[in-house]
Amino acid sequence: MKIGKKFKQLRKELGLTQKNMIAEVMKRERYSRLENERNSVRADEVLNLLKLHDVSIVKFLEDGEQVNVHEQRQDQVINAYFERDIMKLKKLKDSKELNNPHEKFAVAILIAKLKDQDDKFAPDFKRKMKRVFLEMKDLNKNILWLLLVCMNLYEFDELESLMAVIFSRYRKAANLDRRTYELMASICVSYLKICSQEDEDGVEFNHAVQVLESVPSFGDVFLQKLVGQYFTYKRNGQDECAEFVKNLVTECGYLNYLEM
Repeated sequence: MKIGKKFKQLRKELGLTQKNMIAEVMKRERYSRLENERNSVRADEVLNLLKLHDVSIVKFLEDGEQVNVHEQRQDQVINAYFERDIMKLKKLKDSKELNNPHEKFAVAILIAKLKDQDDKFAPDFKRKMKRVFLEMKDLNKNILWLLLVCMNLYEFDELESLMAVIFSRYRKAANLDRRTYELMASICVSYLKICSQEDEDGVEFNHAVQVLESVPSFGDVFLQKLVGQYFTYKRNGQDECAEFVKNLVTECGYLNYLEM
């Protein structure tokens, strides 16, 4: 369920009008557009609305929707990487659900990164994968997942040109499914983290923020936006706000996204 529908459901459960729901957090017109899925929402607005009504962010974002087994395996790969669980990554690499050779190789990349051996991947491989990313006609979910895994293999100037193409295709795309939005949000967050270390003038950082904010706020996407908000606060020197968001991210089980 999208964030707007969740807020509409919450407001009705609380027996509130839209005016009483928002108090001074945001304008009523903006909130009305949010409930009707005609407006994106910032992470800080969601946090303030939930805080106003003493609603746990974890409970608010709980979602019973299921993903297919293949997508679950992809998510498990990312989680195992964040947990630095090499044995689990090896088991996932051999699972039948990850039957694409590129995916299996991507898991091998993550294992090598955890062992500080990712420099063994030859320039030829990186060029080959870059061609795969650039020749992607539509926002293919499996290729986006591969991009998420491979981003750290590239130098910042290479990654900058690649992300410009991906962001451009995203802006032109229409009727994307939930999984594609989730992957785009994850890619944006990974790029934000890289930019926070490499992008001195902040241009690329701001591009990633703009794209992330435009992604519809499903439950998992909102958590990614929350992580993005952390990097924004850190970049702007708002350490107290960053610490507040970090605590929320920790509560939601996303602390590894900040530390890796």
